[in-house]
Amino acid sequence: MVKKMETKTTYSHGVIRRPMPLLVICLLVVIGVCPAMGMTIMPTNFNVNLLVSNPPALFNDYGDNTYNFFNANQGAGQGGNSFHITTDPSNYYGQYTTSTAQSGAFYLSDTGGRSYNDDGILMLAVNGTIPSNFRVHIKSTGPQWAVHGSKPALTAITYGTGIDRDFTSSDFLYGPQLWRPAPSLGNYYPIFHGQDMSDTANTFSIMLIDLHAGNIGNRDPIFASQVTNGGSLKVEYTFENLETFAAFDGYAYAINSNQGTGIRWHNTDSGYYVIGQPSVTPAPEFPTMALPAALIVGMLGAVLCIRRTKEN
Repeated sequence: MVKKMETKTTYSHGVIRRPMPLLVICLLVVIGVCPAMGMTIMPTNFNVNLLVSNPPALFNDYGDNTYNFFNANQGAGQGGNSFHITTDPSNYYGQYTTSTAQSGAFYLSDTGGRSYNDDGILMLAVNGTIPSNFRVHIKSTGPQWAVHGSKPALTAITYGTGIDRDFTSSDFLYGPQLWRPAPSLGNYYPIFHGQDMSDTANTFSIMLIDLHAGNIGNRDPIFASQVTNGGSLKVEYTFENLETFAAFDGYAYAINSNQGTGIRWHNTDSGYYVIGQPSVTPAPEFPTMALPAALIVGMLGAVLCIRRTKEN
């Protein structure tokens, strides 16, 4: 006797989680609802080189379109208090935002002493099963300058488009997992605020997006006031067929920092989340059948005959 495999569906934070046996996954691929394929779980949370989903990387330090996330000497509290996500560029410190809007915008801001970052990396994490027709359009607009390694002069900065492109289900390279990179050994950081890290079935697929633009901080308010959006890096998104829950997190890259070259900052006190629209299966349409004219005439005749019989 073959034991029937059982799947368990649960619901948390507005999202569906459904661990699936291999047979079910294969069937989903056939009907066009497939989890992202070709993914791998990130090997560790820190001192790790990770691929971006839109090569070439703006700063391709290793020649393989990866960025180094947090060096081996960073403490858990380093790099987490100066980089923020905000819906208002005048509010540099940001906030947690949960939206049902499938299109919107937010900003990556900085309040640190360095007051600038050479590049921004956006992390998109989507919960549960990703349909094969999933798509997200990302446009980044922010400060750009040619010579890196120190804070740019105001005259060297232009505020322009970094990327403006679509991403699909095949662009998810990491997961399924429930944590994101952060400094210090074992600091497996939550993907969204309030996440239950003990719920190991609540996993996400992750892509890292090179925004090809930096940001300017608010430590020099006069300087920042002369840069569009106060120097913050703007991100615009549009989802198609997001059926569960998506979390946006941000990371900052610098060529020259106290912690060396690489990604050394991330958001810890802010975030931007989008609740998707579950797909609705349409009601089945019953086939219609054309009746022969002779049959219709016969049926009408039978009705008339019955009426005459009752009248008599």
